[in-house]
Amino acid sequence: MGFWGSLWEGVKEGAKWVADHSGDILKAGTAIAKVAGGLAAEGKGTIAFANDPVWKLYDDYEKASQVLLNKAEITTSPTNRQEVVKTGKVCGVWWNPTPFASNKPLNFNMKRDISKLLKASAAPAQILHKGTWLDTAQVVSEAMFANSPTLFADLLDGEDPVQVTSFVIRNDTGDCQIEAKHAYYDVPLGSTNENNAWHGAIHAKTTASEKFLQAEAAKFSRALINDDGNEPVTPGASWTSTINVDWIDRETAEQNLKKFETEFKKRFPEYTVKTNSSTGYEQLLQIAGPVGATPADIRSAVTDTIKGMLPPQNEALPSINVTLSTLN
Repeated sequence: MGFWGSLWEGVKEGAKWVADHSGDILKAGTAIAKVAGGLAAEGKGTIAFANDPVWKLYDDYEKASQVLLNKAEITTSPTNRQEVVKTGKVCGVWWNPTPFASNKPLNFNMKRDISKLLKASAAPAQILHKGTWLDTAQVVSEAMFANSPTLFADLLDGEDPVQVTSFVIRNDTGDCQIEAKHAYYDVPLGSTNENNAWHGAIHAKTTASEKFLQAEAAKFSRALINDDGNEPVTPGASWTSTINVDWIDRETAEQNLKKFETEFKKRFPEYTVKTNSSTGYEQLLQIAGPVGATPADIRSAVTDTIKGMLPPQNEALPSINVTLSTLN
């Protein structure tokens, strides 16, 4: 693992970890091949390893990694020619990952890894947002790890296993903006295996003025770096998350709009529904959480509400995913 605390980076390390820890290499390989299929369809597939499941896993893992990196690419351009752009990218296997929710223990290793990635992209350790100093690694971690990906066994025919979530924040003085984008999917390791894994790619991008970056660099000549991972988001910051709910059809989505809002307000009065609309079968929600609630908490509140709306005999929940989170 080396440099990273909870991430096996690169083809050799990541694919080897999956092969070593999978109770069913064929199942894990099938999940990876499903993501790699995009490149194979473009004529970039390799038939040399078709009859060797382990080497095929390595081959497909490399292609799947490229698919993830493409999906995680941040394509926005600076609005000011005087701004400096720094980026950091990482792709690998997250070992025993967890969504960042306020009611769950903080995954320190994941946060430390995000902190290192942000450092590589020249992001400051803290950012001033609406008068409050925020721990940058914490807020980016909360946004990047708002969802657990759909389990491979639960994917519908033709469903893309890769989930993508994005985040952007700009400081109060307007001279620093941090963007991050995470593309990832579930890698099944077998029912007898206590580990779980996500194969993911994260792109972090910092756009800042030269003066801001110089001021940040000057801090390190007179201050120690605190990277113990224990700093919480400063009280006063709250998240707003955009959530997509994929219903079975348009009629169901439209019928549940009003019902959802009524039930959600009853169950979670401390949350605010800012947007509740449908685009065909998809319900689009924008929900502001209370101070201390993470994007994963907002998603959990939506999930609990929808569970309560459905008949007891209906075990199948629609897909519910955070697509964007912003700080208020």
